[in-house]
Amino acid sequence: MSERRFFTFPELVRGKEKELILPPDESHHAFSVLRLRKGDAVTVSDNKNLYKGVIVSISNSSTMIKIETSKKIKIPAKRVYLFQAIPKGKKVDVIVEMGTELGIDGFYFFKSDRSLGEISDKRLERLKKIAKSASKQSKREYMPELTFLNNVEDALSLVSAKEIAIVFDEQQGIEFQKVNFSRKEENEIVKYFIGPEGGFSERERCLFSNSSIIFSKLNSNILRTETASVVCGTLILYRLGRI
Repeated sequence: MSERRFFTFPELVRGKEKELILPPDESHHAFSVLRLRKGDAVTVSDNKNLYKGVIVSISNSSTMIKIETSKKIKIPAKRVYLFQAIPKGKKVDVIVEMGTELGIDGFYFFKSDRSLGEISDKRLERLKKIAKSASKQSKREYMPELTFLNNVEDALSLVSAKEIAIVFDEQQGIEFQKVNFSRKEENEIVKYFIGPEGGFSERERCLFSNSSIIFSKLNSNILRTETASVVCGTLILYRLGRI
């Protein structure tokens, strides 16, 4: 039987009692979908620690697990964050699902001048569910961050000069192979920006130009925004030695 992996919250872990509780949605999945029962072995993450244990009680809304072993989750020193201008339709679902499987550490979606899509609170919750499902499927030990930002200015405010920040743009920039990734910081963070279907506006390009962000391009082919998000993330993770 394949490993059954779930996620819970740190406040639902009772370390002294060596037990933890699954939240209602995870209990429903374990009980009603996977048909797990008392005595079945499971693996549970609270994004800080990874626990292995067995189910001692289970129902559609509540599941108690006896912790047998635990280990602290090691977050990579070299982390990658995607800053994505909100695309239209279900493209954002694809970006979160595939990016999570790849190992992207966080997604920051922002409304750009040419964005055609929106992200409501309800949509954000759906994206978190997609990220959770993709984390289980890919056996990630921690889930990525998901945040919604109002505009590109809010996104730029989260970029530090100590970090490597790249905006991928089809109109200008150095070849990706020439981007310098040889930083000496122990915790190397890379943040990359992908535009919407119509690309970034001239106003946004000016904002990027006035910051410490590097402009880069891949080749002469114009990629769809969801394709660019995954391809560029893959290349960065590869350059960092994460894949």
